[in-house]
Amino acid sequence: MQGGFGIWGAFCGGAVALAISLPAQASTLNASDVPGGFSTSFLAPTVIGAGVTLVNASTTGAPVVLEFNALPAGAQTLSFSFSIPASIGVLGASNGWTYANAGGSLYYKTGTPFLYSAYEGTQLSYAMNNTSLASFTDTVTLALGATFAGPLYISLPASWGSAPVSLALATPSNAIAAPAPVPLPPGAAMLGSVLVALGLAAARRRKYGKGLVFS
Repeated sequence: MQGGFGIWGAFCGGAVALAISLPAQASTLNASDVPGGFSTSFLAPTVIGAGVTLVNASTTGAPVVLEFNALPAGAQTLSFSFSIPASIGVLGASNGWTYANAGGSLYYKTGTPFLYSAYEGTQLSYAMNNTSLASFTDTVTLALGATFAGPLYISLPASWGSAPVSLALATPSNAIAAPAPVPLPPGAAMLGSVLVALGLAAARRRKYGKGLVFS
């Protein structure tokens, strides 16, 4: 009887574990997480798999080349937040004498990789000219249509300016989808009730030293 009760406990634990729906998995990928940093070669992009929903990168001119090979098919939006540091010098910043500037275009292709350079595909521009003491950010969105089926290739060069450009690339659709809850099989509840009743009866018998009589 004790073995039967143990089996029921294991069954319940497994069923409950299966029935719980796990949250979507999301993570951030920084350049320091990749040996050697993100690729600058259009022929060998850094591959971003499922689960990465934020990519943090930086460039002073050379492109950052990425391949997203696990984005779900269909319409979705990616957000590129480019930023440059504050201007150098309080007096210069207040008079516009010194400034930080940078800009360029991000390039993207779907389905096929970059074949000839990091400057092919569809182009989206960004530009920043900062004469303030605060950092400056320009956000560009990329809306993929309903026909998108992946993969997505992205090249992010900083074409002009002297300031280092930081990038936060948000891809919320790249989170790993939560598994659907697994329902208990038919009759599992009834079987559980029977096993629990037998387990309780066994416990009473051990306590009072009386046999269990079935009528």
